Amino acid sequence: QLDDTVENAAQRMLENRIGCVPVLSSDGTVAGIVTQSDFAAKSRCVPFSTFRHPHLLGHWLPLEHAEAIFERARRLKVQEIMTPRPVTVAADATLEQTLALLLKHDINHLPVMRGEKLVGVVSRFDLLKLMLEKGCP
Repeated sequence: QLDDTVENAAQRMLENRIGCVPVLSSDGTVAGIVTQSDFAAKSRCVPFSTFRHPHLLGHWLPLEHAEAIFERARRLKVQEIMTPRPVTVAADATLEQTLALLLKHDINHLPVMRGEKLVGVVSRFDLLKLMLEKGCP
């Protein structure tokens, strides 16, 4: 849910050994997605500049302040760090269509939809498992 905390999302991801959690709005539609990469520092362009600076969980930071930001982040709501309106795939999509979306958008996780209802998540890791199951060369 949008008002869930980042700490709860991280805990669910760790307990279930999953790389993302979809974020649902009050009507049950997918509002966003939080992935494991959202918990890592990224180098982002400073607005109106070509300068790049570390960014972590919505905060610009000197790296020596990462611990304090993680402490504050426990109280953040997932809606503050999620990727809104994520790319999704239809439940009846082919393997080729699914792979094309992952590659085109350079993402690792795709919420799987049946109409407006979330029915699962497919990841690049799932495709590795499929490759081994099918005995691909």
